This record gives sequence, C-alpha cells and structure tokens, in this order.
Amino acid sequence: MEWLKATQQLREQRRAGVLVTVASVRGHSPREAGAKMVVAEDRTWGSVGGGNLEAVAVDRARELLAGGAAEPETLELALSDKAPYQHGVQCCGGEVVLLLEPLPVVPSVAIFGMGHVGLELARILARHDLELHLVDSRADQLEADRLGVLDDAVAHVHVHRVPVLPELVIGELPPGTHALVMTHDHAEDAALC
Repeated sequence: MEWLKATQQLREQRRAGVLVTVASVRGHSPREAGAKMVVAEDRTWGSVGGGNLEAVAVDRARELLAGGAAEPETLELALSDKAPYQHGVQCCGGEVVLLLEPLPVVPSVAIFGMGHVGLELARILARHDLELHLVDSRADQLEADRLGVLDDAVAHVHVHRVPVLPELVIGELPPGTHALVMTHDHAEDAALC
C-alpha cells in the first residue's frame, strides 16, 4: 500500500498532500473503485488509472494544495473518446467519480515556560492531534513525574531541556510552529520574542 506509506511520510515531513480515491465506477475504467493515489506538490504515489483521468486528478489535487483547501470534494469524469479533456482522451467508455481528500500538515505548538499555567495549557493541547514542544530552562519543570499528566496525550510531545538560552530551540522547531511564551523570567521572554 504505497499510498498509505506516502501519507505517513508526508505527515512526518510536515508536508501537505491530497489522497485521491476512485469512489465509484460505472462501466469500464482503468482501475476499480477503491484504488488510491497520493498527490504532493512535487510528486505522486500510487495510481488511479493513468492517462487523462489521472492527469486531471493530479492537476485538481495540486490546485487544492495551492489554495490550502481543507474540505474534500468529488470529481466526475467520463472516460470517452468524445469527452474533451486537456490531457488527451480515454476510450474505456465508463464514468468515474474521484474523491479528493486534503491531508493537512499537522499543527505544531511550542510552549516556552512550563510553570503551572504552561503545564495546564500543555495538558489541554495534548488532547489534540499536533506536535507539542515543551521548553523550560528549569530542569525541575520538565521532570517525568510532573509531565505524567501528559502520558495519555494524543499529541506527539517533544521535551526540550535547555538550561541556558532556551531561544536556541526556536531554530529546531518546524516551520510555522505557534509559539506561546510564558516563562518565569522576563529576560527569557524578551529573548524569545
């Protein structure tokens, strides 16, 4: 299942994609219902049938990516030598409905300062599907016992222990990370902003 590995790879690389599925087929088509492919900005994985069918699907998927679409949509295509399509014709004679589902980038949030407010915020955010980065210059604020409230987290939690210069963590964070600054020290806050 190449498409399944591709979705995981895009997720790990924090890249958006579109999952294209042959939702239904009437008549003849190059692939059966359930066939899937994944489209990213620069490549594809899998196939929904090749030819005009696939080229139109890839074009539309990339339009969705460029526009930042979040909602799925369907695309109906006639596979006839009479149907005018920009990528040539297919003479299978059937009709295909494709489902295009955007695969968004998982959000990333960094909390700088894990005092009582930071810990409670982390507990709330950990319930969501996101990358959660916890940063504090005080080692005791990041001890395993204290962070035990996050053991059942849905989020993927990253703990950054930085005794000096927590602002160095900023360069390690994924692009687009939302940063919440609430340290115990105004000088640290200023360095992070």
